[in-house]
Amino acid sequence: MLLCLEGRCDTLLFGEVLGREKAFLLQNMFPVTTDYIKEEYIDRNANIPVRISGALEAQLLRHAKRVLALQRRGSRLIYPNVLEIEQQLMLSFDSAPPEKTP
Repeated sequence: MLLCLEGRCDTLLFGEVLGREKAFLLQNMFPVTTDYIKEEYIDRNANIPVRISGALEAQLLRHAKRVLALQRRGSRLIYPNVLEIEQQLMLSFDSAPPEKTP
């Protein structure tokens, strides 16, 4: 299910993390809200937050947006049903009670 056109593969990207080349599998991405993120990802060995370069972050975002746009147009590139998950998250926002301000 890889989208590889003109020498470009949008669902698989390689980049450096903690000094080693790692694969980012965009075909496995799925939407989340901040409610589901408890903390930063911490390197167990060095006990420091894991970071990626700004250039890699920009490249990941560019590829992810392209793959998601193709998914919205009917291409089945992402394994999880991201459009259904997105819809359920949006519904949970609509049904959530408004936050109280002090």
